[in-house]
Amino acid sequence: MKFKTLRNIITAFSLLFTQLGVSQEIKLVDYYMSECSSDRNSYMEIDRVSAISLSDIGLTDITLSVKGNCAMSDSISISSYLDSIFFTINYPVVTKEYTRILQDDSSYLILESSSYELADCECCFTFNLTLSDYDHSIEYTFIADGDVIPFTNHRFPLKTVSFEILEGDTINYSDIYGFRQGRWLFFSPKNLCYQDAFYLDSEIIHGKLWKVYDENNNLVSEEEYKDGCLLYTSDAADE
Repeated sequence: MKFKTLRNIITAFSLLFTQLGVSQEIKLVDYYMSECSSDRNSYMEIDRVSAISLSDIGLTDITLSVKGNCAMSDSISISSYLDSIFFTINYPVVTKEYTRILQDDSSYLILESSSYELADCECCFTFNLTLSDYDHSIEYTFIADGDVIPFTNHRFPLKTVSFEILEGDTINYSDIYGFRQGRWLFFSPKNLCYQDAFYLDSEIIHGKLWKVYDENNNLVSEEEYKDGCLLYTSDAADE
């Protein structure tokens, strides 16, 4: 009976602390960082938490996707306060020493200057994090390097879907991310087709591109693509 009463008291205090916003600090147990990913349109990805799940041993697995400099370190730290979780991603730091001569020219100071060692490229990384003391009853706000990021499985910002119908067929389709998909036709003011191509995520897969530059719609050049690669270019003026 005493044990049951004590358990009820502990439960009551836990509920009270939750209502008051008092919670245990979330701890990072383990993590894994992916290789740099620079696939099609990765430069447009948004920073996000894309998955949250409870493991078999009571820990929480979180997938964090971020875009950053190619020199991004595989070191990450987290902290939490109330309903916010903060992710801090580290970069390699280069420390240099330099000498400063004092005014009397008789002594000097050794000073240090630290700066991040960055590359001239960006790509996307995924962190698979394992956390303890994550309260699944709380709708957390996620903050990565000072910016609030969403909990979503969408890699890119959402756009309005658009398309056209031509003779019963769907053409000029833009998906929820604004990427061109399928067959795209473009016409000149005189209603002559100057582009007929098939797209995948806004890249030409196969088709031809015509360019018209005079009032008589004479063919200037022709480009043919296959599997995203330019097969040939012909210049009508040289033929």
